[in-house]
Amino acid sequence: NYEENDTLYQVREVLRRYEILSEGKFTVQYIDANLNPALWDKYNALGDLSTGDLVIEGSKRYKRLSPSDLYEYQTDSSTGKKYLVGLKAEQNLTSAILYVIADKVPKAAYIQGHQEVTAMEKMDALLKTCNYELSTVSLITGEPIPEDVDLLIINQPKADYETNEIDAIEQFLDNDGSLLVFYASD
Repeated sequence: NYEENDTLYQVREVLRRYEILSEGKFTVQYIDANLNPALWDKYNALGDLSTGDLVIEGSKRYKRLSPSDLYEYQTDSSTGKKYLVGLKAEQNLTSAILYVIADKVPKAAYIQGHQEVTAMEKMDALLKTCNYELSTVSLITGEPIPEDVDLLIINQPKADYETNEIDAIEQFLDNDGSLLVFYASD
């Protein structure tokens, strides 16, 4: 409950400032799910809607943020205990607003099939914060790069690419696609 909970004071303040500075383009409503079950059901389509969640809605789509999405935590390695270390409400609220008003949601695809490193938690988190939808594509099988992909990611391949794969990547780049390539230093 953002109106009554003192621990969420900083988030309330960020929301209040967004509302004031937006000159009517951004409004904040505090809704009691018990009094508005139809609204709860509508937003619960996002999955696992919980008390205290923020729902950012635009004309094209909506996005859910949990209270934990608005704070930065670190875990003490010796005790395993989580500590609050900062506020990231502005970053994630801005990202959510951009997502709900965007004409097109950008898409990124990891290329697979060359023994690439697949554990990219921080990269995935960054891309999701930037509102990218993530997928994979396997050029080695002849799978075409989907037309709606904006960004290809090659992450530390262990095997060489075949000529037809390189041609597909070059064609993607010629059509204004973007490419991130990561290599290990070993």
